[in-house]
Amino acid sequence: MTKPLLIILFLCLSACDSAEKTATPQAPQMLIPEDAKDYYSHMGVLENSGEKGQVLLLDGQRETLWFGSVKNLLTYLHHPETANRPMQAYVGLLQK
Repeated sequence: MTKPLLIILFLCLSACDSAEKTATPQAPQMLIPEDAKDYYSHMGVLENSGEKGQVLLLDGQRETLWFGSVKNLLTYLHHPETANRPMQAYVGLLQK
């Protein structure tokens, strides 16, 4: 009776892949394009002073979203619809 259970348990565990598959991180863009627009206000990112933010979407789009402030970036990251979306976020004093 226990032998069939052990075989089933072994088959279930052998189907699991122990190696985690992680995406290789992309490097952030250090130069802001002239036409980069803030995701929320649609103003030019270079028109805002201070730290800028960017989000690299890692799903099929491979798109970069720009934010004129850290507050806007954090607002985007806290939206429920972005919770399970693969992305990387960067904050810094990016230059023209």
